[in-house]
Amino acid sequence: MMAAKGEVFVRRVRNYHVTLIVGRWAFQRNCDPLRVSELSRAMRMPLLAPIALLVVVAAGCRDASTPLQKAKADVRRNPQSASAYVALAGAYSQVNLYNDAYVALCTAERLDPNSYDAAYQLGLTLLNLGSLREALGWARTAAKLRPNSAQAHELVGRTMLAMVQAGPAVAELKRAVTLDGDNLVARLNLTAAYAMKGDMPSALNQARAVVQRKPDSAQAHFSLADLLERTGDNAGAETEYKKVVSLDPRSRDARVRLAAMLLRQRKDLPTARQMAQAADRLEPGDGTAAAMAAWALYLNGERIDAIGELDAVVSAHPNNHYAWAWFGEACRSIGRQKLAKYALQKAAELAPRPGRAAR
Repeated sequence: MMAAKGEVFVRRVRNYHVTLIVGRWAFQRNCDPLRVSELSRAMRMPLLAPIALLVVVAAGCRDASTPLQKAKADVRRNPQSASAYVALAGAYSQVNLYNDAYVALCTAERLDPNSYDAAYQLGLTLLNLGSLREALGWARTAAKLRPNSAQAHELVGRTMLAMVQAGPAVAELKRAVTLDGDNLVARLNLTAAYAMKGDMPSALNQARAVVQRKPDSAQAHFSLADLLERTGDNAGAETEYKKVVSLDPRSRDARVRLAAMLLRQRKDLPTARQMAQAADRLEPGDGTAAAMAAWALYLNGERIDAIGELDAVVSAHPNNHYAWAWFGEACRSIGRQKLAKYALQKAAELAPRPGRAAR
Protein backbone atom coordinates (compact mmCIF):
# COMPACT_ATOMS: atom_id res chain seq x y z
CA MET A 1 0.00 0.00 0.00
CA MET A 2 2.88 2.34 0.78
CA ALA A 3 5.06 1.29 -2.16
CA ALA A 4 3.68 3.87 -4.60
CA LYS A 5 5.67 6.31 -6.68
CA GLY A 6 6.00 9.62 -5.00
CA GLU A 7 7.98 12.27 -3.24
CA VAL A 8 7.81 12.68 0.49
CA PHE A 9 6.30 15.59 2.26
CA VAL A 10 5.76 16.09 5.97
CA ARG A 11 2.56 17.34 7.53
CA ARG A 12 2.51 18.49 11.12
CA VAL A 13 -0.62 17.43 12.97
CA ARG A 14 -0.87 19.96 15.75
CA ASN A 15 -3.47 18.20 17.88
CA TYR A 16 -1.38 15.02 18.18
CA HIS A 17 2.12 16.53 18.04
CA VAL A 18 3.20 13.93 15.53
CA THR A 19 4.63 13.93 12.05
CA LEU A 20 2.83 11.99 9.34
CA ILE A 21 4.69 10.67 6.38
CA VAL A 22 2.39 10.64 3.38
CA GLY A 23 3.19 9.70 -0.23
CA ARG A 24 2.08 11.90 -3.10
CA TRP A 25 2.17 11.14 -6.80
CA ALA A 26 4.89 12.88 -8.80
CA PHE A 27 3.25 12.38 -12.23
CA GLN A 28 6.59 12.52 -13.96
CA ARG A 29 7.72 10.15 -16.64
CA ASN A 30 10.54 7.78 -15.70
CA CYS A 31 10.17 8.71 -12.02
CA ASP A 32 11.95 6.16 -9.79
CA PRO A 33 9.69 4.90 -6.99
CA LEU A 34 10.74 5.56 -3.43
CA ARG A 35 10.83 2.23 -1.67
CA VAL A 36 9.09 1.89 1.66
CA SER A 37 12.12 0.31 3.26
CA GLU A 38 14.31 3.23 2.12
CA LEU A 39 11.79 5.71 3.45
CA SER A 40 11.60 3.89 6.77
CA ARG A 41 15.37 3.81 7.17
CA ALA A 42 15.76 7.45 6.13
CA MET A 43 13.32 8.61 8.77
CA ARG A 44 14.65 6.09 11.36
CA MET A 45 11.19 5.19 12.48
CA PRO A 46 9.11 1.98 12.43
CA LEU A 47 7.18 1.41 9.22
CA LEU A 48 3.84 0.91 10.96
CA ALA A 49 4.02 4.08 13.05
CA PRO A 50 2.92 6.56 10.34
CA ILE A 51 0.22 4.16 9.16
CA ALA A 52 -1.26 3.87 12.62
CA LEU A 53 -1.13 7.62 13.19
CA LEU A 54 -2.75 8.24 9.80
CA VAL A 55 -5.71 6.09 10.82
CA VAL A 56 -6.08 8.01 14.09
CA VAL A 57 -6.28 11.44 12.50
CA ALA A 58 -7.87 10.61 9.13
CA ALA A 59 -11.36 11.72 10.15
CA GLY A 60 -10.08 15.04 11.42
CA CYS A 61 -8.19 15.79 8.21
CA ARG A 62 -11.04 15.21 5.78
CA ASP A 63 -12.75 18.54 6.33
CA ALA A 64 -9.47 20.40 5.78
CA SER A 65 -8.97 19.05 2.25
CA THR A 66 -8.14 21.61 -0.40
CA PRO A 67 -9.23 21.29 -4.04
CA LEU A 68 -5.67 20.24 -4.89
CA GLN A 69 -5.67 17.54 -2.22
CA LYS A 70 -9.03 16.29 -3.41
CA ALA A 71 -7.80 16.15 -7.00
CA LYS A 72 -4.73 14.16 -5.92
CA ALA A 73 -6.93 11.75 -4.01
CA ASP A 74 -9.14 11.29 -7.06
CA VAL A 75 -6.08 10.43 -9.18
CA ARG A 76 -4.98 7.87 -6.60
CA ARG A 77 -8.42 6.27 -6.79
CA ASN A 78 -8.52 6.43 -10.62
CA PRO A 79 -4.92 6.19 -11.86
CA GLN A 80 -6.02 5.32 -15.42
CA SER A 81 -8.50 8.20 -15.75
CA ALA A 82 -7.45 10.97 -18.13
CA SER A 83 -10.21 13.22 -16.80
CA ALA A 84 -8.86 12.84 -13.25
CA TYR A 85 -5.44 14.06 -14.40
CA VAL A 86 -7.04 16.97 -16.27
CA ALA A 87 -8.88 17.93 -13.07
CA LEU A 88 -5.61 17.70 -11.15
CA ALA A 89 -3.97 19.99 -13.69
CA GLY A 90 -6.79 22.47 -13.20
CA ALA A 91 -6.23 22.41 -9.44
CA TYR A 92 -2.50 23.02 -9.96
CA SER A 93 -3.23 25.91 -12.32
CA GLN A 94 -5.52 27.55 -9.76
CA VAL A 95 -2.49 27.97 -7.48
CA ASN A 96 -0.17 28.91 -10.40
CA LEU A 97 1.76 25.63 -10.37
CA TYR A 98 1.89 25.46 -14.15
CA ASN A 99 4.84 23.08 -14.40
CA ASP A 100 3.02 20.54 -12.23
CA ALA A 101 -0.10 21.11 -14.31
CA TYR A 102 1.88 20.40 -17.49
CA VAL A 103 3.19 17.09 -16.09
CA ALA A 104 -0.33 15.99 -15.12
CA LEU A 105 -1.67 16.94 -18.56
CA CYS A 106 1.06 14.95 -20.30
CA THR A 107 -0.16 11.92 -18.39
CA ALA A 108 -3.78 12.68 -19.33
CA GLU A 109 -2.90 13.00 -23.01
CA ARG A 110 -0.92 9.75 -22.89
CA LEU A 111 -3.91 7.95 -21.38
CA ASP A 112 -6.34 9.46 -23.91
CA PRO A 113 -4.72 10.96 -27.04
CA ASN A 114 -8.16 12.10 -28.25
CA SER A 115 -8.99 14.08 -25.10
CA TYR A 116 -10.07 17.60 -26.10
CA ASP A 117 -9.78 18.79 -22.51
CA ALA A 118 -6.18 17.56 -22.23
CA ALA A 119 -5.18 19.22 -25.52
CA TYR A 120 -6.92 22.50 -24.68
CA GLN A 121 -5.45 22.66 -21.18
CA LEU A 122 -1.99 21.81 -22.51
CA GLY A 123 -2.25 24.76 -24.89
CA LEU A 124 -3.42 27.08 -22.12
CA THR A 125 -0.79 25.87 -19.63
CA LEU A 126 2.05 26.23 -22.13
CA LEU A 127 0.82 29.72 -22.99
CA ASN A 128 1.03 30.59 -19.29
CA LEU A 129 4.55 29.13 -19.21
CA GLY A 130 5.58 31.20 -22.23
CA SER A 131 6.20 28.21 -24.55
CA LEU A 132 4.28 29.83 -27.39
CA ARG A 133 5.06 27.52 -30.31
CA GLU A 134 4.23 24.40 -28.35
CA ALA A 135 1.14 26.12 -26.97
CA LEU A 136 -0.03 26.93 -30.49
CA GLY A 137 0.42 23.31 -31.52
CA TRP A 138 -1.79 22.02 -28.71
CA ALA A 139 -4.38 24.77 -29.26
CA ARG A 140 -4.62 23.72 -32.90
CA THR A 141 -4.92 20.09 -31.84
CA ALA A 142 -7.86 21.05 -29.60
CA ALA A 143 -9.47 22.93 -32.51
CA LYS A 144 -9.10 19.86 -34.72
CA LEU A 145 -10.67 17.64 -32.08
CA ARG A 146 -13.61 20.06 -31.79
CA PRO A 147 -13.85 22.17 -34.95
CA ASN A 148 -16.90 24.04 -33.69
CA SER A 149 -15.41 24.98 -30.34
CA ALA A 150 -15.23 28.76 -29.92
CA GLN A 151 -13.06 28.18 -26.87
CA ALA A 152 -10.43 26.32 -28.90
CA HIS A 153 -10.33 28.86 -31.73
CA GLU A 154 -10.10 31.68 -29.19
CA LEU A 155 -7.04 30.00 -27.65
CA VAL A 156 -5.44 29.61 -31.10
CA GLY A 157 -6.07 33.30 -31.78
CA ARG A 158 -4.86 34.40 -28.35
CA THR A 159 -1.63 32.44 -28.76
CA MET A 160 -1.08 33.94 -32.22
CA LEU A 161 -1.63 37.36 -30.67
CA ALA A 162 1.07 36.60 -28.09
CA MET A 163 3.34 35.61 -31.01
CA VAL A 164 2.59 38.97 -32.71
CA GLN A 165 0.85 37.28 -35.62
CA ALA A 166 -1.94 39.84 -35.92
CA GLY A 167 -3.43 38.79 -39.26
CA PRO A 168 -3.87 35.08 -38.49
CA ALA A 169 -5.05 35.99 -34.97
CA VAL A 170 -7.84 38.15 -36.42
CA ALA A 171 -9.05 35.24 -38.57
CA GLU A 172 -9.12 32.75 -35.67
CA LEU A 173 -10.74 35.19 -33.25
CA LYS A 174 -13.41 36.18 -35.79
CA ARG A 175 -14.25 32.51 -36.14
CA ALA A 176 -14.49 32.16 -32.36
CA VAL A 177 -16.85 35.15 -32.18
CA THR A 178 -18.96 33.72 -35.00
CA LEU A 179 -19.25 30.43 -33.12
CA ASP A 180 -20.06 32.13 -29.81
CA GLY A 181 -21.05 35.78 -29.84
CA ASP A 182 -21.00 35.92 -26.03
CA ASN A 183 -17.37 34.86 -25.71
CA LEU A 184 -16.01 38.01 -24.04
CA VAL A 185 -12.37 36.92 -24.13
CA ALA A 186 -12.56 36.26 -27.88
CA ARG A 187 -14.14 39.67 -28.52
CA LEU A 188 -11.59 41.53 -26.38
CA ASN A 189 -8.69 39.72 -28.02
CA LEU A 190 -10.17 40.41 -31.45
CA THR A 191 -10.14 44.10 -30.55
CA ALA A 192 -6.49 43.79 -29.54
CA ALA A 193 -5.63 41.91 -32.75
CA TYR A 194 -7.18 44.62 -34.93
CA ALA A 195 -5.20 47.25 -33.00
CA MET A 196 -1.97 45.27 -33.36
CA LYS A 197 -2.65 45.00 -37.09
CA GLY A 198 -3.01 48.79 -37.25
CA ASP A 199 -6.71 48.68 -38.15
CA MET A 200 -7.88 51.16 -35.52
CA PRO A 201 -11.37 51.77 -37.01
CA SER A 202 -12.14 48.04 -36.81
CA ALA A 203 -10.63 47.87 -33.32
CA LEU A 204 -12.83 50.74 -32.12
CA ASN A 205 -15.94 49.27 -33.76
CA GLN A 206 -15.27 45.93 -32.10
CA ALA A 207 -14.60 47.56 -28.71
CA ARG A 208 -17.85 49.54 -28.89
CA ALA A 209 -19.74 46.40 -29.89
CA VAL A 210 -18.34 44.58 -26.85
CA VAL A 211 -19.41 47.41 -24.53
CA GLN A 212 -22.91 47.35 -26.00
CA ARG A 213 -23.10 43.59 -25.60
CA LYS A 214 -21.49 43.53 -22.13
CA PRO A 215 -22.28 46.92 -20.53
CA ASP A 216 -21.38 45.70 -17.04
CA SER A 217 -17.94 44.41 -18.01
CA ALA A 218 -15.10 46.51 -16.61
CA GLN A 219 -12.71 44.78 -19.02
CA ALA A 220 -14.80 45.84 -22.01
CA HIS A 221 -14.88 49.48 -20.91
CA PHE A 222 -11.12 49.44 -20.18
CA SER A 223 -10.39 48.11 -23.67
CA LEU A 224 -12.49 50.87 -25.23
CA ALA A 225 -10.89 53.52 -22.99
CA ASP A 226 -7.41 52.38 -24.00
CA LEU A 227 -8.24 52.62 -27.71
CA LEU A 228 -9.91 56.01 -27.33
CA GLU A 229 -6.86 57.36 -25.50
CA ARG A 230 -4.52 55.97 -28.16
CA THR A 231 -6.55 57.60 -30.92
CA GLY A 232 -6.59 60.98 -29.16
CA ASP A 233 -10.18 61.00 -27.88
CA ASN A 234 -9.29 62.08 -24.34
CA ALA A 235 -12.84 63.01 -23.37
CA GLY A 236 -14.17 59.62 -24.43
CA ALA A 237 -11.29 57.83 -22.72
CA GLU A 238 -11.88 59.76 -19.48
CA THR A 239 -15.55 58.75 -19.48
CA GLU A 240 -14.68 55.09 -20.05
CA TYR A 241 -11.94 54.99 -17.39
CA LYS A 242 -14.39 56.46 -14.87
CA LYS A 243 -16.89 53.78 -15.89
CA VAL A 244 -14.28 51.11 -15.19
CA VAL A 245 -13.65 52.55 -11.73
CA SER A 246 -17.37 52.53 -10.95
CA LEU A 247 -17.75 48.93 -12.13
CA ASP A 248 -14.58 47.66 -10.48
CA PRO A 249 -13.59 49.61 -7.36
CA ARG A 250 -10.33 47.63 -7.16
CA SER A 251 -9.17 48.43 -10.69
CA ARG A 252 -5.74 49.97 -10.15
CA ASP A 253 -4.82 50.23 -13.83
CA ALA A 254 -7.85 52.36 -14.71
CA ARG A 255 -7.03 54.79 -11.91
CA VAL A 256 -3.38 55.08 -12.96
CA ARG A 257 -4.27 55.59 -16.62
CA LEU A 258 -6.91 58.20 -15.80
CA ALA A 259 -4.56 60.07 -13.45
CA ALA A 260 -1.78 60.07 -16.04
CA MET A 261 -4.09 61.36 -18.76
CA LEU A 262 -5.40 64.19 -16.58
CA LEU A 263 -1.87 65.15 -15.53
CA ARG A 264 -0.73 65.33 -19.15
CA GLN A 265 -3.59 67.72 -19.87
CA ARG A 266 -3.13 69.52 -16.53
CA LYS A 267 -6.86 69.11 -16.13
CA ASP A 268 -8.99 68.32 -13.07
CA LEU A 269 -5.92 67.96 -10.85
CA PRO A 270 -7.90 67.07 -7.67
CA THR A 271 -9.40 64.07 -9.49
CA ALA A 272 -5.98 63.10 -10.85
CA ARG A 273 -4.55 63.18 -7.32
CA GLN A 274 -7.51 61.22 -5.93
CA MET A 275 -7.13 58.51 -8.59
CA ALA A 276 -3.37 58.23 -8.06
CA GLN A 277 -3.71 58.04 -4.28
CA ALA A 278 -6.36 55.33 -4.57
CA ALA A 279 -4.12 53.36 -6.95
CA ASP A 280 -1.22 53.65 -4.50
CA ARG A 281 -3.40 52.36 -1.66
CA LEU A 282 -4.48 49.39 -3.76
CA GLU A 283 -0.88 48.52 -4.70
CA PRO A 284 2.15 50.79 -4.22
CA GLY A 285 4.08 49.04 -6.98
CA ASP A 286 7.21 50.93 -7.97
CA GLY A 287 5.96 54.19 -6.47
CA THR A 288 4.74 55.75 -9.71
CA ALA A 289 1.18 56.19 -8.43
CA ALA A 290 2.42 57.98 -5.30
CA ALA A 291 4.70 60.17 -7.43
CA MET A 292 1.77 61.06 -9.68
CA ALA A 293 -0.31 62.05 -6.65
CA ALA A 294 2.49 64.32 -5.48
CA TRP A 295 2.96 65.84 -8.94
CA ALA A 296 -0.76 66.65 -9.09
CA LEU A 297 -0.28 68.53 -5.83
CA TYR A 298 2.68 70.42 -7.33
CA LEU A 299 0.75 71.37 -10.47
CA ASN A 300 -2.05 72.62 -8.24
CA GLY A 301 0.34 75.13 -6.67
CA GLU A 302 1.10 73.32 -3.39
CA ARG A 303 4.81 73.01 -4.07
CA ILE A 304 6.26 72.56 -0.58
CA ASP A 305 3.85 69.76 0.31
CA ALA A 306 4.50 68.16 -3.09
CA ILE A 307 8.28 68.25 -2.52
CA GLY A 308 7.80 66.55 0.84
CA GLU A 309 5.76 63.76 -0.75
CA LEU A 310 8.20 63.34 -3.65
CA ASP A 311 11.10 63.17 -1.20
CA ALA A 312 9.31 60.29 0.55
CA VAL A 313 8.68 58.54 -2.77
CA VAL A 314 12.32 58.64 -3.94
CA SER A 315 13.41 57.40 -0.51
CA ALA A 316 11.01 54.45 -0.68
CA HIS A 317 11.49 53.81 -4.43
CA PRO A 318 15.02 54.98 -5.35
CA ASN A 319 14.90 53.41 -8.84
CA ASN A 320 11.85 55.33 -10.06
CA HIS A 321 13.12 57.83 -12.63
CA TYR A 322 9.75 59.59 -12.90
CA ALA A 323 9.79 60.39 -9.19
CA TRP A 324 13.38 61.70 -9.40
CA ALA A 325 12.55 63.86 -12.44
CA TRP A 326 9.50 65.41 -10.78
CA PHE A 327 11.41 65.84 -7.52
CA GLY A 328 14.22 67.64 -9.38
CA GLU A 329 11.81 69.89 -11.26
CA ALA A 330 9.96 70.78 -8.05
CA CYS A 331 13.21 71.56 -6.19
CA ARG A 332 14.42 73.75 -9.03
CA SER A 333 11.18 75.74 -8.94
CA ILE A 334 11.85 76.85 -5.35
CA GLY A 335 15.55 77.58 -5.85
CA ARG A 336 17.00 74.34 -4.43
CA GLN A 337 19.42 74.13 -7.34
CA LYS A 338 21.97 71.72 -5.85
CA LEU A 339 19.32 69.21 -4.83
CA ALA A 340 17.54 69.70 -8.16
CA LYS A 341 20.74 68.94 -10.10
CA TYR A 342 21.32 65.75 -8.10
CA ALA A 343 17.72 64.56 -8.58
CA LEU A 344 17.71 65.28 -12.32
CA GLN A 345 21.03 63.45 -12.74
CA LYS A 346 19.52 60.43 -10.94
CA ALA A 347 16.50 60.57 -13.24
CA ALA A 348 18.77 60.62 -16.31
CA GLU A 349 20.80 57.67 -15.01
CA LEU A 350 17.71 55.56 -14.31
CA ALA A 351 15.64 56.42 -17.38
CA PRO A 352 15.36 53.58 -19.94
CA ARG A 353 17.41 54.06 -23.10
CA PRO A 354 17.39 52.29 -26.46
CA GLY A 355 19.32 49.05 -26.21
CA ARG A 356 19.35 49.15 -22.42
CA ALA A 357 16.97 47.27 -20.15
CA ALA A 358 15.10 49.29 -17.54
CA ARG A 359 16.24 48.68 -13.99
